[in-house]
This record gives sequence, C-alpha cells and structure tokens, in this order.
Amino acid sequence: MKSVWAACASIAALYVAEAASFTHALHYSMPMPHAGVYRIAAGIAAALLTGAVYWLYVAVRRLSSLPAVPILACALIMGATSFAFINPHRDALAYIAYAKQPTFASAYNVPPDYVLPPGFSEIKREWPALPTCSYGPLWLWVARALTGPVQSLAGCMLVMRFIGLLSLVLMFAAVVRLRAPPAVVAATIANPFWYFFYVLEAHNDGLALMLVAAAMAIAVPLPFVAPVVAGAAALVKAPFILIGALAFSGARSARNRLWLQLAILAAVAVAGSLFGGRRYFEKLFFHGTQTYSTSQSTLGHLFAAIHIALAILAIVAIAAAVLRARFSGPLSFSFVALSSFPYPWYLGWGLPYAYDTPFVPAFLALLSVFGFLMNSEPVARLFEAAVLVAAIAVFLRRRYQLRTEGAGAAVPLVSSR
Repeated sequence: MKSVWAACASIAALYVAEAASFTHALHYSMPMPHAGVYRIAAGIAAALLTGAVYWLYVAVRRLSSLPAVPILACALIMGATSFAFINPHRDALAYIAYAKQPTFASAYNVPPDYVLPPGFSEIKREWPALPTCSYGPLWLWVARALTGPVQSLAGCMLVMRFIGLLSLVLMFAAVVRLRAPPAVVAATIANPFWYFFYVLEAHNDGLALMLVAAAMAIAVPLPFVAPVVAGAAALVKAPFILIGALAFSGARSARNRLWLQLAILAAVAVAGSLFGGRRYFEKLFFHGTQTYSTSQSTLGHLFAAIHIALAILAIVAIAAAVLRARFSGPLSFSFVALSSFPYPWYLGWGLPYAYDTPFVPAFLALLSVFGFLMNSEPVARLFEAAVLVAAIAVFLRRRYQLRTEGAGAAVPLVSSR
C-alpha cells in the first residue's frame, strides 16, 4: 500500500510541475521569456509521469481491490490544479465564441465581422476571423446552455473546465461499471493526460469519450439504449461515429442485434447532425479533405499520405474489433488519424479500443509523454509514421511466424485478445 501512496504522490507532484511548466512554455499565443526552459521542464515531467503511471499500475496489480483513498486524493489534486491556471487554450476560446453567437444556427454561419458580448474581446484577438463551427450540434447545445447566463470570459472558462471534469468523473464511473481490473481503473483515474487536455485545456473530447464509455457500460443490460448514447458522441465530434461502434466490440458484441445497434448509432449521428445544417456538413467535408489538399511540398504530400493510410488502418482495426472481436493493442494510437490533423488530445480516442486489449497498461502510461511530444507538429507527423511502420512490422512478423510454424492459414491484420 505504501508504494501506491508513493506512486500517487509522484503523479500529483509531477502533474503540478508539468501543468505549471507547460502553460508557461506555451502561454497560448502570448510570448513568454524563458519558454524553452519551461518546455524542457514540462518534457521531463511528462516522461517521469509515464513511469509514475506504470508504477501505480504495477503497485495496484499486487492488491486484491482498488485503493480508493490514494487514487481519489491524486485525482482531486490534479483536478484542482487544472483550474488554477487562467490562460485559456484557443480551442476553448472558440467554444465560447460559438456559444455566444446570437442564435444556434449562426455558429455554423459565422460572419467575418462577428460580434461578441462585452468582456470577451480576448477571443477576438485570438480569433480575428472565426471559422465555421466544426463541432457537433450536441456540443454546441451544451456549450450554449451552460455558458449562456455567464457574463465573463473567466466564468465561461470555469464552465468549460467543469464540463471536462464532470465528463471525466462519468467516464471513470463507466470504466468501473465495466469491471475493469483495479490496476487499470487506478491508471485511468490517476492519469494526468485527461486532466491536462480535457480539464485544464478544456478540449471537448472528454465529453465524447465519456459517452462512448457509457455506451460500453450499458451495451449488455440496455442493448438498444447504448447505440443512442454512442451516436450522441458523434454529435460532439464527427469521428466518434466510428469510435462509438467499439461499444459493441469484444465481449459486448451480440451477433443477433449488432447490425441493428450499428444502424441506430448511425441514424442518431446523422439525424442529429442535420441540426447543424448544410454549412456544418460542408465544414466536415472540408476537414476530411484538408489533410491532402493543403499540402504543398513533396514532404507534405508524403506525411498526408501517411496520415490517410493510418486513418484507413484505424478504420480496419475498428471493423475487425466489432465484426471479428480481433484487436492489436498498439493500433490504439492509430485513432489520432481519424481527424484532419493528429493533435495530442486525440490520443485519448484510443481508450475504447485499448480497453479490450492487454496493451491497455502501456497505452495509459504512454499517454503523458506522447501527449507532450505531439505538441510539436513535426513530431506529431513522425509519430504517425512510426505507428504505421510499427503496425506493418507487427503484421509481417505474424505472417513470418505462421509460415515458420506451418500454420497455412491467412493472418489477420489484428490479433485476437
């Protein structure tokens, strides 16, 4: 038990150091002195956090039950720290700007000279021209409903972070409901990745992941409510129409109703998206083609091709998981390619897939260091290339093993759990 407390204390202390260093290094579009020093400090903290999360996993694995007190204390410290920094990420500012548009529809038809209420001028400095909203109607409705009465930018940022924190609490409850091993539950709840990107930076991916986790948790007892919940995740961010299908993979899959569940999921996602109107679908199409169409150099085209190949691989992995109950844990990191650019907070998209694989401890531990490294665009592009090369290497290795063993059967792209 002492090792659990020590691991939790290390995670909490390192998260405070990483959050303070990284927010000073970036300071979100504002120049800061000694930014390079802060970035190095944040990188060291992120690397140590990867070791600390895995240390926690190993320490809890030796126990028969979840040590709730140190885990919750660690989570409380990280949650509170995430509210301590006032400098907002530009995505969070965009969420608020969309929510403050005069009508729901106007967020999907933002004029070049868009207007915000008094006290929100900082958003205009960050977003002189606000692009058409690419977020789903459900997210826009939640943002408008909760920030509408709030009259200050600081107050709206608190609301955004509260949404992120509440989403994480509900996601953790779903993981517990799924009867995950105590060590996996501990490494999930006490994982600094979620708190930094989904609370401190307030990215809305936490809400979408929570809905998918909830669908996974109720897929067996409520088989036709689960696809509605999973479909709702796609109304936060469109790629979750694919990720949400993982609610019905592995042990949760039932052949006699799988296709109906997938049809309900798709119907909810498509029907709900109609509330965004034509401009929303145009924006989604633009995002879908942006990766390749905006590439100008040979190297840019190469990385765009790698991104598209990895996205195809992620779709194949999802199909294999849902239709054949076959998984390959490292492909959990391929899901970053399901959007137009591999931003670091998209790493969390792999959780519903990783959950069904023995790779989940490594996935949870690596989130922190990969999340830090992918804040650099060149590293993010190289990360995608590395994941693709690793996937091909695993595939070739399996083919070689089966040939040498004389199996004679075709080798699937991904393996059974």
